[in-house]
This record gives sequence, C-alpha cells and structure tokens, in this order.
Amino acid sequence: MTPTDLSCAGLTDRDAVRSNDEIGRAGSVVGPMDLSATDDVIDGTPVLSLLGEADLATLPTLLERVNRFVDQHAGRRVLLDLDGLGSMAPITVGVIIGARLALRGTGGDLDLVCTQPGVVALFTRSGLDRTFPLYPSVRAALARTG
Repeated sequence: MTPTDLSCAGLTDRDAVRSNDEIGRAGSVVGPMDLSATDDVIDGTPVLSLLGEADLATLPTLLERVNRFVDQHAGRRVLLDLDGLGSMAPITVGVIIGARLALRGTGGDLDLVCTQPGVVALFTRSGLDRTFPLYPSVRAALARTG
C-alpha cells in the first residue's frame, strides 16, 4: 500500500505495520483482535476468505493481508469471501474498494462472496451492492461468466 492509499483511508504507514508473530502458517494471518485470512485457489481462481471481525482494531491486519493478496494476483480475477465475518465496520469497505481498483488497474477484478445479513446490509445501504455483486457462494461466483 502506498502512502497515498493510506492517507486516503485516513491512516499512516505506521497503521499498516504488523509484527511477524501475527503471520500464521499456510497462507493464514491472525491479527490482534480476531481476524484471520486464508487464501486458496479454487478452479484456478484465487480466493481470500476472511474469518472474524473486520473493524477498526483489525484494520491493519486486513490492509496487510488484502494488499498482499492483490499484489500476488495482479491481473487476475479474484474472490473475496466475506461469509466468515461476524461483523464488518464501514471503514473496511474502503479496503475492498481499493483492492478492486488496484486489481482493475492491472487488468484483473475482484468479486465478493457474502450472505451474512449485517455485511450485506452494509453494501445495500451504501448502494455498493450495485457496484459489487454479492454472490451467495464461492461456487456461484466461479460460475459467473464474462
């Protein structure tokens, strides 16, 4: 994440720094306040699945993990699976928007998987459900054509 990206999100570079003890095994990252991220490739499509709470306390972990995932899969269509989130603060939507813009800038794209009512409501209230189609499952998102 560049300093410009951080300042647009209201953060400093210090906010995005994490300690090595937060990095887990096998592509997982466990943050200080119950957020983990696991990446996988399903039918050739990279999928980042989030589990826990996406809020101000876990924002540095979310930023680091999503940005690393985007960098690793530049130019590709990826899925962000939000179904494991118990809650998602509005500030985290900015991370998702930034990830999609970064991927589109390299010829890739980002689609969302989510059926959690609170998270879906956040996208619906903001009108972002028209920008980010919310797929009911990874399989449904993988079946998308075009």
